[in-house]
Amino acid sequence: MACDPHCLVCPTLNNTKFLDLDLESLPNIINIIAPSNDTCIPTLLDQIHLKKSAARIWVNHKFSGLDPTGLTPDDAVFVWCPGPHKQLFNDACNEDYFDEFKQQLCRFKCKKTVVLMAKQLNLDALPEFYDVITECQSEGLIMYYPKEFTKNERAYIKRFNRVKNMFCMPLPNRPCHAQMGVPSTIGTFAFNRHDWWHCVIRSCRSMPFVRSLFLS
Repeated sequence: MACDPHCLVCPTLNNTKFLDLDLESLPNIINIIAPSNDTCIPTLLDQIHLKKSAARIWVNHKFSGLDPTGLTPDDAVFVWCPGPHKQLFNDACNEDYFDEFKQQLCRFKCKKTVVLMAKQLNLDALPEFYDVITECQSEGLIMYYPKEFTKNERAYIKRFNRVKNMFCMPLPNRPCHAQMGVPSTIGTFAFNRHDWWHCVIRSCRSMPFVRSLFLS
């Protein structure tokens, strides 16, 4: 699988080769995919902010090592959520960590998104996932593989695109990224197109007339 060319940290590589960045060549948004305690992250953030670019940090459900004070309001954190409610969450990570997860998420004042992979096991619990993101004042991203669901089930998942602070992302049947919660399409045209469309929808929802259409 091809990695995102703007993925600056990877746990399978020697991170030091990414530290000597050409600031002039950086795009406006940089994806950083790494364990939250990676010691390279602060240095990368300093260089990204020097260029006045924004960082998107993709982490797993244990991200207590990520310092929120090093992030600007333009940065964003994407956090993998193992399950949409306490029981499924703790069963998936094999420990009682759900409450700690929410506490850690509330530390961040920058843009934050909780990422859930929709499966047959958790399909009925998607409304409870919305409760989690509402409590933590974040957005929610539901990723799913369309071929795993029936036509009606796919329509049900897509309905969450109409819910405030929620959006869905269908994924092609291809190998997942090495880190949970990272779309297999990251860095591709399909990912960028979906990301752009979500920004358009989010902007439109701020308009009273358009917002009434979503809520109707």
